[in-house]
Amino acid sequence: MNQYFDTPERDLAKAKVALRLRRDGEEVIQTLKTRGQSIAGLSERNEYDWHLAKAKLDVKNSKANAGPRHWPNWTRKP
Repeated sequence: MNQYFDTPERDLAKAKVALRLRRDGEEVIQTLKTRGQSIAGLSERNEYDWHLAKAKLDVKNSKANAGPRHWPNWTRKP
C-alpha cells in the first residue's frame, strides 16, 4: 500500500504538500511532506511520520503534530 490523499480541488498539491499512507511490512505509516524551500541551490523539505494502528488516514493527528504552517487553508478532509 502506498496511497496519496488530496481534496477534490487538489488543495494539497497546489500548496506543494503531500499526505500519504504506506505500509512497511506490518507497519502502517502516515506521512506529511511539507512545502519545500531552496537554500543555496539545495532543496529542503520536512517530513513528519506517524505510525498508525490501522490503515486509516488520521488528519487530526497530522494537523496537531505538524503545525498549521505546513497545511494549506482548507477545511474539508482529503
